Formats: sequence, structure tokens, C-alpha cells
Amino acid sequence: MKKLYFIPVSILLTLTLYGQRNYNNYTGISMGVSVPLGDFASVDSANRQAGYGQSSFFLAFDGAYLFSPYMGVCGIFSFANTTLNTGRLKENIKARIRNDYPDLVLPEESYISYNLGVWNQIRIHAGPQVSLPFNRLSIDIRVLGGISFILAPSNELYFYNKETSQQFRTISDTKQTVALGYTLGGGLRYLTPSHVILRLMVDYTYAEASVEITSNFTDSGIPHNEKKEDHTQPMNTILIGAGIAYHF
Repeated sequence: MKKLYFIPVSILLTLTLYGQRNYNNYTGISMGVSVPLGDFASVDSANRQAGYGQSSFFLAFDGAYLFSPYMGVCGIFSFANTTLNTGRLKENIKARIRNDYPDLVLPEESYISYNLGVWNQIRIHAGPQVSLPFNRLSIDIRVLGGISFILAPSNELYFYNKETSQQFRTISDTKQTVALGYTLGGGLRYLTPSHVILRLMVDYTYAEASVEITSNFTDSGIPHNEKKEDHTQPMNTILIGAGIAYHF
């Protein structure tokens, strides 16, 4: 009979402990500003890895399962959009053309056609998280890694110079869309009485994109050899945002 009483008591204790253990688990959404750093933000014409990135927007869905009040695992799915410094990019593309094609005569600006895009990146990262609880406030630190899906801007310049009968087109595009990446960061969580969490977060992310630049030059109807150039684009970014989450 004692054994029969012991079984339900054990189950109740287990469920109680399980519920307490999961009290700090959460899932939520954050959004904010994406700030490119280093080569990703560079506009230096001499830097072949210059990304011309400008501050833009990100959206993230993340959650954590905590094994204790202090340790757990975290996962994140995020989208970041990075616009370009188009003014500097146009000037540097023309400077590169003048350097690589000394016989080419650029027409007036009004006769040059541009098609400039944006950087897009989707991250699916997971890894350990350390949490430091202080009553209703928690400090989170996380180290994540995983896959990044990268779409580079298809930056294109085209013109036909009627005076010289010269035609030129150069275009850059993504050569490899899937890359390994990592996220280092953390933030603050404040638990309201209704179990809704208010959050502030800062993440540093890194991945590398493979970009191919193809150029075609035709002079008086005679095509020159097509030029192709590959380079690696480091994409290091700071994400600063705020959001809400829910404990479960």
C-alpha cells in the first residue's frame, strides 16, 4: 500500500519540479537595426572586399530551453536586410572600370544604367545559453552557430557609347548562397506578472559570402574576352533590437 501511495506522490513531485525547471523557458520575437562592420561597411575602392553596407533592418524569432535557472540551449531564426551606399558604389565601379579597361571611354552619367540591389541574410543558429536571474530580471549570454543563407545584391552597370561604339556590362552576383556562420551576444529579459517578457538584445554575427563579378566589353562590334573575378565577402554585423517573449 505504501508503494501505491509513493507512485502518485513521486509523479506529482516530478511534475512540480519539471514545471519549476521550465519556468524560465521562453520564445519570442525581436526587431531592430542591423549595423554592418569592417569590410562589410567599407566603401574603399581599393578594397575588393568592400561591401558598401549601410545600417538597415532585422527581424528575429528565437527561444531557449533552460535545464536550470542558469544554463540551457537557444535557437534563432532571423532575417537581416542591408542596403547599399549606392553613391560611393557607383563611383567605385566606374573607377574600377577605368583601371581595368584603359581603352574604354565612359559616356555621360545619364547614358549609364545601374541596377543595384541589397544584401539579404537568413540565419538558423543554435547553441548554449547562460542566464543570470535577478528576481524578475535576467541577463542572457549566448554562443550560437549554424547555417546562413546569403543573397548578395546583383549590382549591374551597363552602357552603350554611341560616339565610340563601345558597349560594356558588369554584374556581381552570389556564387554560393549557403555558408556557415556564428552569433555571439545576449541581452536583458524582464518578466512581467502576466508572464510576458520585455527584452533588449545585442548580437554580433559573422558569415562569409562568395561573390562573382562578370564583365563584358565590346568595342566597335568586336567582343573582348569576358572577365570573371571571385572574391569572399566577410559579413560581420551588429544587431541591436527590442522585443517581447512568453514564458512556458
